[in-house]
Amino acid sequence: MVERDEEGAVRRMIGTYADIEERKRKQMELEQSQKRFMEITQIATDWIWEVDVHGRYTFVSERVKEVLGYSPEELLGQSPLSYMHPQEAKRVGAIFMQYIEACTPFRDLENVNLHRDGHEVILQTSALPIFAEDGSFAGYRGTDRDITEERRAHEKLQRSEHALSEAQRLASIGSWTLDLQNNHLSWSDEIFRIFEIDSTRFEPSYEGFLNAIHPEDVARVNEAFAASVDKREPYSIEHRLLLNDGRTKYVWERGETIYDDSGTPIRAQGTVQDITEREKLKAELIAAKERSEAANRAKSEFLANMSHEIRTPLGGIIGLTRLALATELNEQQRDYLQKVQTSSKALLNVINDILDYSKIEAGRLDIEAVEFRLEELLRNLSDLFGYKAYEKGIGLHFLVEGVDDALLIGDPLRLTQVLNNLVGNAIKFTRKGDVIVRIAPIKRGAEHLHLRFSISDSGIGMSPAQQQMLFTPFHQADTSNTRIYGGTGLGLVICKHLIELMGGTIELQSTENEGSTFSFELSLRWRKDVVRTFATLKGTRVLVVDDDAISRSVLREMLESLGAEVFTCNSGEAALRKAQQTPCSYYLIDWKMPGMDGIETIRRLREVLGETIGNVIMVSAFASKTELLGVARKEGVWIEQMLEKPFTPSDLLEAFELAPLNAADDAQTEHFATKGSVLLVEDHEINAQVAQENLEHFGLRVTLAANGAEALEKARGGRFDLILMDIQMPIMDGFEASRAIRAFDTQTPIVALSAAVMERDRQKTKEAGMNAHLAKPIELESLKTVLRRYLGELPQNSRPITMTEEPLELEGVDGSALLNLGIGRAKLRSLLHAFAKNYADGAQRLADLDVGSEAFEQAIHSLKGISANLRMNSLHAECVAIEQASVTERLMLRTQMLSTLEAIVTRIRALPSDTPTMSAKATPRALIADLLEQLEQDRYIEPQTITTLCAGLDTPLALELRAAFDSFDYDRARHILQGYTQEQP
Repeated sequence: MVERDEEGAVRRMIGTYADIEERKRKQMELEQSQKRFMEITQIATDWIWEVDVHGRYTFVSERVKEVLGYSPEELLGQSPLSYMHPQEAKRVGAIFMQYIEACTPFRDLENVNLHRDGHEVILQTSALPIFAEDGSFAGYRGTDRDITEERRAHEKLQRSEHALSEAQRLASIGSWTLDLQNNHLSWSDEIFRIFEIDSTRFEPSYEGFLNAIHPEDVARVNEAFAASVDKREPYSIEHRLLLNDGRTKYVWERGETIYDDSGTPIRAQGTVQDITEREKLKAELIAAKERSEAANRAKSEFLANMSHEIRTPLGGIIGLTRLALATELNEQQRDYLQKVQTSSKALLNVINDILDYSKIEAGRLDIEAVEFRLEELLRNLSDLFGYKAYEKGIGLHFLVEGVDDALLIGDPLRLTQVLNNLVGNAIKFTRKGDVIVRIAPIKRGAEHLHLRFSISDSGIGMSPAQQQMLFTPFHQADTSNTRIYGGTGLGLVICKHLIELMGGTIELQSTENEGSTFSFELSLRWRKDVVRTFATLKGTRVLVVDDDAISRSVLREMLESLGAEVFTCNSGEAALRKAQQTPCSYYLIDWKMPGMDGIETIRRLREVLGETIGNVIMVSAFASKTELLGVARKEGVWIEQMLEKPFTPSDLLEAFELAPLNAADDAQTEHFATKGSVLLVEDHEINAQVAQENLEHFGLRVTLAANGAEALEKARGGRFDLILMDIQMPIMDGFEASRAIRAFDTQTPIVALSAAVMERDRQKTKEAGMNAHLAKPIELESLKTVLRRYLGELPQNSRPITMTEEPLELEGVDGSALLNLGIGRAKLRSLLHAFAKNYADGAQRLADLDVGSEAFEQAIHSLKGISANLRMNSLHAECVAIEQASVTERLMLRTQMLSTLEAIVTRIRALPSDTPTMSAKATPRALIADLLEQLEQDRYIEPQTITTLCAGLDTPLALELRAAFDSFDYDRARHILQGYTQEQP
């Protein structure tokens, strides 16, 4: 510093000298270190970063731009979490906070970041904590490595390995590799399964492999392997395995040897395939061939082709079942299930073709003579092929000229077989247009009725050359048709032989690309003394409105044959004009028409004609009555009746004669009532509750039995007017119980309750002594029919039962359909809560069961019935799909079904519950008296009633009573209630 005197002159200078050589050296080292660091960051494959204590970037290397597309300057001050999906940021942030709190380093933390262009980048992050000079935590310094491609390659490899493993498992083929340098043998998982050896307890070796081979085959296998090594040729050999339990398996082993450049064998590799089942089948086929010297090539080809013909009617079964399950499961359920039954019969007919052709060749096929009506055959055709035609968008029509009511004598099974084949072919080979089945009398005699059957289509037709080969066994019209349409080529051959055996001949008229008509004539015996009498439509004016010319023509012919005066229109607009000119008593209007559809046409007709309009019958191809009425109601249109295509003359007359469709739904009031005592036998509590509510809805006294044995005991001890018997039950099923009851009671009607409604099921119920069959889930209309038949109906002035409540709104449950059962919202809610309680852990229980086990089958069957009764349509459909699927498909279907089940249970639990309170009138004594009466009559007790009562009792007593009801110990509950009433003044 400078020191001056008073005048300002410099007197002296004071200063210090310091040695800064060391500081300069350290500064240079720091600069060099920073330079090296920057050079490293530029050449490093990872990008380097630093964050402060707040987790925000304070330094980012240039490499980040290549990885994330951002410049280092853009990232400074930002959080790494800002470049992640929210969920990923939440996950990584939680982990990062743990390290910050502990101030510890971390390595290889995988996280998914978002590139500037939006694609995902997988990073592997490692970092060390940074500390200030005073030792305080200052942040983290780390690196990020882009492992996106590495991770994707790893996942791809895993998927490939999994796919290979699954492929080996499905094909029952295992792979092996033998290192010839150190004799190390490695097996895939499938080989362990084939050899039935525990992989955790066995180290594969060539000696161990030889020990597993059947002693008689060891030498052959050794020779084949040695020859492969010496001759450098692949080998293939079949041999046996001798398992530890003494069983024998057959395997097909293939292998080859790998050599290095010098020709030294270094590795052998190959596969082992389990062919045990194939060998068994081969032995069975050889034995069958030896037993049947008459077998020939034609029958072998026929057997080989049968798989497609079996799948065809199965498609009908699956399609109709899906259609039934897609509805709200109302009154149409029975109709659709009957169609499933008809499809099953068709499948049986196809399978029987094998036997039929053999019998025809051997001259041993017999034609029966039994009574039948043509209408029954036509209904079968409608059930089997109506939906197929509807799916293809073609019309299927029946034209019967005045003989559908005749009682004929012949072989209906063989005639149905012929019609099924011809109609099936007509639909199969028709891409657009119509298929018409026409039956007309040629001659009416005293004992015989000569009929002509014809099946016409507008399909692909046939050339003359194709027609000549048509009735040759195993031959289709041409090769291309076989590829497109399939078939065994035997159907028409069998039809030709069957018609000839019944005394007729088959003819064909066909034009290529225009269509074909197969026709045949039969002379059948008939009963002129047994002819059903139908009302005629003589003098009735009918207006037919349909855009399809064939449909109009068919309806005109049928109506005119019944005596009606018929007018036709091809559109709704034309119908409006015609109706004003010529008023009619009936209007048959097609639903689906271009422009103005059927419902709009009806609306306009009512506006124009007012009260003078006649009865309206809606015509539709395979439509759902519920769907049709729902659309009509939504549009405010009244429809008197519905006619489903294809229809018979009887169907047409019934549409004219039946009461209006809407009558039963008017004002949501049900006037039907009956009386009597019913024994209801049902093993599942919820199903029993629903059925009991249905029955009590009609004024019946109901006694419950949980199985056949309990039903037998109650039937012996009491008198019932009707017994409703479930079929599948534990301890004693419905068949056995019914047979036992019939041993001492032959009068009480017994009605079977079952979802199975095929003919063989009805036959079994009949053989067990049951009187009728009621399909589950029970519909009110079907139940009323049964009750009317066996218990009668009370006079119309009896107290009506009303249903005025709003439907229960719950996703996955058809609340409207449930209300239509006559069950109020409170009881519905209690039933649903009971379901949720029973299946609280149901998804886990079902997930733990083996899909191929009997326990799983029973659980799915039970859930299917309950979900149908509670109108859980999606859940019910998924249960049905699982029952019909293969074991492999069930695994996937089960996952979806369990998700649906859990969702429904969750929604039910979220339903607001009514909190009961004890009113002044509802004293504990009054409630107890009601409860005792309900217990005495085995009636369903509302959970709210129990809760309300317990709210008015002392806590210990309430808990004891609640425990008794929750465990269904009704005897104990009765004892508690009786004791309470005796103790109270």
